[in-house]
Amino acid sequence: MLIAMEMSEQQIATQLWELENNEEADRRAELTGSQFLSLFTDKLNDRSYVFRHGVDETGGLDLADAEFWEYETGDEAERVYAQLLRQAVRSGRLVDPDSDSELGDFETTGPELRGTASDTDDPLVVEEP
Repeated sequence: MLIAMEMSEQQIATQLWELENNEEADRRAELTGSQFLSLFTDKLNDRSYVFRHGVDETGGLDLADAEFWEYETGDEAERVYAQLLRQAVRSGRLVDPDSDSELGDFETTGPELRGTASDTDDPLVVEEP
C-alpha cells in the first residue's frame, strides 16, 4: 500500500496509473474508445479508488481524460465499480470485463528477454527483434 500526504488530484491519478501498470488493480475493465475502468482497494492512502482513464496515442496516461472516485472502504468502491460496469454493459461500452490490455506497455523496443516459461531451455536467451 502506498501512503501519501495531501496529494493533488493529478498526483493521485498518476499514482493510480503506476499501480495499474504494475498490475496492482483489483479489477480492470476495458471500455470502448481506449478507456479503462479500474478498482483499487486499500492501495493508496488507506483508501479505495475507482479510476477511469484513457490512453494517449503512445499508450501513456491521458490525464486530461482521467477521473477517479475515492472511498473509505473497499466495499463502497466495489459497489460503485460494479454499478459503472453495469452501465457500460447497458450502453454497449464494455469491451472486456477483465482486461490486461495496455498494461506495462511503456516502451518495448530492444531485444526480447525470454524466461523459463518460453520455448527455450536456456532461461536467459535474448532474441533480437
